[in-house]
Amino acid sequence: MLHHHERLDGGGSPDGLTEAELCLSTRILAVWDAWDAMRIDDFQRPAIPRDEALAEFMANVGTQFDADVVATFEAFAREGLI
Repeated sequence: MLHHHERLDGGGSPDGLTEAELCLSTRILAVWDAWDAMRIDDFQRPAIPRDEALAEFMANVGTQFDADVVATFEAFAREGLI
């Protein structure tokens, strides 16, 4: 939980961990947290459409998000499971 804002490229927080240092559960949680942030209305901004959120993941694969986790998440989303 502590590291779900880390990035594969080491540009995240709180510790600047890189891909090799991030466990699978942290990579999954990072995607889910970003999905939640993009897809739910809050007081600062409205939710963005599903396809726009998925495109955001694809644009950040390899730097922010794990490619395998994103591919699995996208497949679930397109099947209507998320």
